[in-house]
Amino acid sequence: MIRLLRSGFRRMWRAKLLYLGMLAVAGSTLGVLINNLYYKTLWDLPMGGENLFFSDVSIIGVVIAVFVGFFVGAEHEGGAFRNKVVSGADKWEIYLAELVVTTVASLLMLTVGAGLVIAVGVPLLGGVKDFASLFLPQILCCFLSVVSLNALLLLAVMHIPSKTVGTVTAILLSLVLVYLLPQTLYNKLSEPPMIDGGGYVDDF
Repeated sequence: MIRLLRSGFRRMWRAKLLYLGMLAVAGSTLGVLINNLYYKTLWDLPMGGENLFFSDVSIIGVVIAVFVGFFVGAEHEGGAFRNKVVSGADKWEIYLAELVVTTVASLLMLTVGAGLVIAVGVPLLGGVKDFASLFLPQILCCFLSVVSLNALLLLAVMHIPSKTVGTVTAILLSLVLVYLLPQTLYNKLSEPPMIDGGGYVDDF
């Protein structure tokens, strides 16, 4: 297990996709911050920097899907998984090692966006109103969302031997989990508790 983690982290730090993912998250976060700062300055809207944490989750879902698809898919397609099993590693050890490595990579990407929100967004858009009851829960929810998303994407990719197919599947799954499913649940929860019944009018 220790050998799997060591080799996984060595590959992670050498992976260009990790740093490209950080740049993508940083660019997306800066774009959201500039957009919010523009509208706050233009219309003097009451915005708070602490409300921007979930803006990272949308872009980071696709970034994590690409990273997991290529990072894990390359090992699967190249036969590294088969070699690990032949050398005596159990399948659960391989999955757990990949889960730890990809989770750390995903959290590093999220930390870049969260750091920009704290360093730039909070001072420019407004300070934190309630750190304990609002700010910390949002940070925790973002981190847990990324960990859960990474685990589901990894589970899907590890069952697909093709790197290309695995990456495409991971991207489609992330779009469903990050965009389609939350929007569907939100629409369902926003429906009124009761629907007015239709009336009957006799015109004769």
